[in-house]
Amino acid sequence: MLQTFKRIARKKRTIGVGLATLVLAVTFVGTPVASAAARSCRVIDAQAAINEGGRTASQILYVPSTSECLDINVRNIQNTTKASDHCATFNVAMYPTWQTDPIYTAKKTVCSADPDGSGPKNGPVVVLATGVLNDTKYRVWYDWETAVGGPRHTFQVVD
Repeated sequence: MLQTFKRIARKKRTIGVGLATLVLAVTFVGTPVASAAARSCRVIDAQAAINEGGRTASQILYVPSTSECLDINVRNIQNTTKASDHCATFNVAMYPTWQTDPIYTAKKTVCSADPDGSGPKNGPVVVLATGVLNDTKYRVWYDWETAVGGPRHTFQVVD
């Protein structure tokens, strides 16, 4: 009799855990992730500040202390020498206050163009770094894509 009660209790726990897992899965799958465009995010035209080893870095930026964005993003990428090219390889260097060396994200090749093609407007936002805290100091780095000649891209940073 005691073994029967133990089996029933074990089955109830298994069913309970399975049901809780299912509810959580449905909740997260059914909930749309808020994009940077849907949040109150700052948009900045990136300015080239450092050229080094075939790469360029933006000016030093700080995530605003009141930002609702959780990511560092780019949009409206344009190769200034090739109008049809809206892609580039980026990564982010973040400068934490507790150490002197920056922390780099992995390089990521991304594409984003203004949807109507008339210039920097509201093209698709592409995430470069996630879970970024407000007041984070950082630079956005990108590859030149040409061996000679310096930076060839314009883009906007959304943080």
